[in-house]
Amino acid sequence: MAWNKIIVILCLSLTLGACTIRRDESEIKYLELGANKITVELARTQLAHYRGLSGRDKLCDDCGMLFVFPEPRKTAFVMRDMKFPLDMIGIREGKVVAIDENVQPENGTDLTVYQNKEVVDYVLEVNAGTVRRLVIKVGDKVDFRY
Repeated sequence: MAWNKIIVILCLSLTLGACTIRRDESEIKYLELGANKITVELARTQLAHYRGLSGRDKLCDDCGMLFVFPEPRKTAFVMRDMKFPLDMIGIREGKVVAIDENVQPENGTDLTVYQNKEVVDYVLEVNAGTVRRLVIKVGDKVDFRY
């Protein structure tokens, strides 16, 4: 009888434990940028920051990757192994503070470095053209939905 309880508890533990595994230590969440809802994958670790969206074939129209930094900083990004162009949106204290539009993919070793001129808490990468399509501008409010 006692072994049956132990086996049941062990099986439940393994099942629940498997449910908490996250792909690339990122999570899917949402943010609201003005009147627009954008599904984001969070990049919180150095490995997730390095990988970014590299190697992916596409990104849905209202999706993006949100790079989360442990402290405000000026950031630098490259388009290593990207297959599509991006818009990059710098966010500080819940507001858009910087925008780089239509950043093109690159390969090789001599990569362009895109640096924010402003200190940011987050950088949101979305498909190129999203900033124009959604009329995103510096000063827009960003609400995070974790």
